[in-house]
Amino acid sequence: MEPRARRDDLEIQRMGDELVIYDLRSNEAHALDALAADVFDLADGSRTVAEIAHLLQERRSATTIDDVEATLASLRDADLVLGGLTRRDALRRAAAVGAVSLVGAGMLKSVLAPVPAAAQSAPGPIGPSI
Repeated sequence: MEPRARRDDLEIQRMGDELVIYDLRSNEAHALDALAADVFDLADGSRTVAEIAHLLQERRSATTIDDVEATLASLRDADLVLGGLTRRDALRRAAAVGAVSLVGAGMLKSVLAPVPAAAQSAPGPIGPSI
């Protein structure tokens, strides 16, 4: 199965070459760096991991297929991409082929957004009423 970015129940905001994605299902916000944003954009279900890596190598000469696999694994673990390897499988595969590190892999930072009840303003000042 070719990797395909999930598009339903997501609010996507582009900020320069990065993406901020709010997942309406999980109430999580995800910040994707430029590489992760490009991988997310190119994962349309019609391209293989190798084809995505090739396209990104044309844009960013230092991008490797291991970078793309690790980024796809992070996106998959965050439920933003369907198909592709899990993070564990990507790391295991990178170790098997002798990759020392995946420093260049796309970064994905996720936080749990507050639920509406927790987002309400705090009560007034503490102390006796006058």
